[in-house]
Amino acid sequence: MASNNKLKERPNNGVEIMYQLKHYFSKTMLIALLSLLLGFMAVYLTFFFYIPNHTIFPVILFPIIGSVGLVVLFLLKWEKLLFLFALSVGFQLNDPSPYEMMFCLMILLFLVKRIPFNRKMLNNYLFLMLFLFVLFGTFSIFFSINIQRGTAWHLITVYLVLSAFFLVLIIKNEKQLVYFLKGFVVGAILNSMLGVIGYLAGKSQGRGNRLEGFFQDPNIFSPFVVIAIMLVIEDSITPSLFKSKLFKFLSIVLMVGALVLAMSRAGWINFAIALALYAAVKILKGQLRLGFVIKFILVPFSVLLSVPFIFPGLNFMNQLKDRTTLQSYDNERFDANYFTLKVAENHPFGIGPGEITSIYYMDTHNTYLRLFAEYGWFAGIFLMLFFLFLAGVLLKRSLSHDRGDFNLFLVLLCSLVGTLVNIIVVDALHWRHFWVLIALCYYLIFFKKEPSTAIKGEIQ
Repeated sequence: MASNNKLKERPNNGVEIMYQLKHYFSKTMLIALLSLLLGFMAVYLTFFFYIPNHTIFPVILFPIIGSVGLVVLFLLKWEKLLFLFALSVGFQLNDPSPYEMMFCLMILLFLVKRIPFNRKMLNNYLFLMLFLFVLFGTFSIFFSINIQRGTAWHLITVYLVLSAFFLVLIIKNEKQLVYFLKGFVVGAILNSMLGVIGYLAGKSQGRGNRLEGFFQDPNIFSPFVVIAIMLVIEDSITPSLFKSKLFKFLSIVLMVGALVLAMSRAGWINFAIALALYAAVKILKGQLRLGFVIKFILVPFSVLLSVPFIFPGLNFMNQLKDRTTLQSYDNERFDANYFTLKVAENHPFGIGPGEITSIYYMDTHNTYLRLFAEYGWFAGIFLMLFFLFLAGVLLKRSLSHDRGDFNLFLVLLCSLVGTLVNIIVVDALHWRHFWVLIALCYYLIFFKKEPSTAIKGEIQ
């Protein structure tokens, strides 16, 4: 009888093996066809542009390398792809950035690998609030002076909202979440390290004596690196992401140094608020020890204070003193804020996405005022409610969280609150890392219900 059962199982196993082979064969053929298509496109485009003979081979070679890279990405596990996706967030020097490229690749690989997604995220109040924000924002386009420009601006906003939703959809478990967080931190460390090297060598990207990493502006780089600093600080108390204590200590020193050298006043305030809130909750929960404060906060700042003596040619102290006072352009920004406020008061449905610069000579430098003026009161209210709901739930979960576990609720709460204060003086609606932060908060609220299910360091 047992032998008969074995005979019956063999055909089933054979069918299963054949199905798997067919499945992998179809994937391989798809990748091969895509690679071939990219190669032919590269050759075809050379007929439309004059390319010197000595550069024709690199033009053909780049798509081939890209195709090989795509095949390698296809072979990687999903958590490794999430690591690379998070790593790309830290490189936003040009548009389209590596983040856009990875986003498109992730969609392709998501479909090819048939990754199941989290459907539950579409049935809640947060989704409704974001949907209403986008809906009323779309309606404001009809009030634009330049419909084409307003539509283009709004499409970028919609794309970033969708990219946040996509991130929530594709993270399936703790292991994948840990890989994504590690990729984000590694991206911030690389930015800080290369940025500091460039700063010391006098090779800043274009802001003179201000470090900006692989970002277009120091004011965009600073909020990004604050999130990574908070992750490493929490990882130093309850290890879950990285093993080495020395690595974490040096990472904090490096990233805090980069934050200081960015000379972004809003970034400093962001970090101060995030750190103060973090310390307050930790003290309330009895988790903050004096030894940790001395080691991971006072020592890095002491190292920074030694920079002027190690590199006297940088004129660091004078730069620092200059950045802690009002700048010549501050009055212009206050005038822009006042002008935008008046526009918002008189246009309840908004003047259209991105239209402030059409009627005024500079950006608002205040995300909230610009949001209400361009998108209208309803869109602004729904997005504000969305932020408040996120912060409220994260605060509640942070306080009730198990003391022995990695408190990602608290890390994201501090990063979110610091960022929401930061964007009072800068336009942040089109920051990629801002929407990545929103996505992580969203994910945590709906897929980590129990405080006791915090990250326990599945990946070391």
